[in-house]
Amino acid sequence: MSREVADVAIIGAGIIGAGVASALSRRGLDVILLDPTPGLGSSLGNAGLVVPSYATPMSTPGNLWEGIRSFGSDAAPVAFARPLGLETIKWLAGFAAACRPARVKRDTELLHGLATRSLDRYVQLRDEGLDLGVREQGWLWLSTGEGNLESLHNSAGRMREAGATCEVVDRAAASELQSGLGERVSSGVWFPNEAFLDPAEATRRWMQDATEHGAQVIREQVIGAERDGNSLTSVRTATRTVSAKQFVLATGATSREVGKMLGVNIPIEPGYGWSVTLDDPEGSVDRALMGMEDHVVISPLPGRVRITGGMRFGGLGGNNPRDSDIKALRDHAQAVVPALAGLKEESRWQGARPMTASGVPIIKRIGPGNLIVAAGHGPLGITLAPTTVDSTVDMIQQGRLGSPVH
Repeated sequence: MSREVADVAIIGAGIIGAGVASALSRRGLDVILLDPTPGLGSSLGNAGLVVPSYATPMSTPGNLWEGIRSFGSDAAPVAFARPLGLETIKWLAGFAAACRPARVKRDTELLHGLATRSLDRYVQLRDEGLDLGVREQGWLWLSTGEGNLESLHNSAGRMREAGATCEVVDRAAASELQSGLGERVSSGVWFPNEAFLDPAEATRRWMQDATEHGAQVIREQVIGAERDGNSLTSVRTATRTVSAKQFVLATGATSREVGKMLGVNIPIEPGYGWSVTLDDPEGSVDRALMGMEDHVVISPLPGRVRITGGMRFGGLGGNNPRDSDIKALRDHAQAVVPALAGLKEESRWQGARPMTASGVPIIKRIGPGNLIVAAGHGPLGITLAPTTVDSTVDMIQQGRLGSPVH
């Protein structure tokens, strides 16, 4: 078995791991990334949104009630499916505790601040020559409900209180922002300062920048670890041992399982979502859209359009979306933009979002003093990636080994 040595070993090469590797290698540190399939987790098939307005915790009283009502079915944006394992039940207890209004308000303000700084950092990285493809073309929520203006104004008011910039628009104004709207679209909410990107391409570019600055990528699964007192000394794959001064765990929805291997408890639950990507050479969609009643997101990508939705806990998970789930996505999207009905399917995807009970990601030292966890971003992994990278790099440079950072 060969041995590799680095200043920092990063377990997980999604957008967070790639970003941390890029930032550290640019600072002259020896970095090793370990992941059997770099960039093929949630970074592959998600909506690619950079949206401070959506940086609200999922743990709200309304979502809790809807999830309870929909238990065993898919009738709500947040669904709980059978079977529910013991770890999921424990997580749900924490989810219920996080639904207290005062905590929701606090966490919303925290997440919105992080997300706003992240959008600024994406733009700053582009100005500095590292273009991750962010497109600042706004985000348009569209309602297919009748007489929904009062509800829209209430929603927009709450989001403005949290710091978002938005305005309620009628059908005519919405049609100026997105052509070819369906007959059922009545109104919407416009967020002019939001952005989006191609998540797989952004991850690839960040990974490429890391390797160009000296980072090494090992396409293997971590299967074990060694510790010396309160420090992690190395991790093992099937063919090699990787020793490092500090370690970063950025394994998304599998963080609980990987954490157990490293001797730490990471309370992250997989929340399954799915997407379908359609060929769209003519560009049917002008900007990122979302159907408000069903939370289905429509994202324009180069030559394609992606339709994303779903949040299911429990059940059997897996990587293959059900035909019924894909059909539901397409039906919802076609009600908003009918031209999508004629587009050919390119690919479909199902993956697990890494969910904490509160909706706030875990970015801190945990367990061994030289292990930093950067995971649990839920549906906000793309939105919060730059600030997560900055926080992780700061902790590594501080080098405070042996004491957790909260």
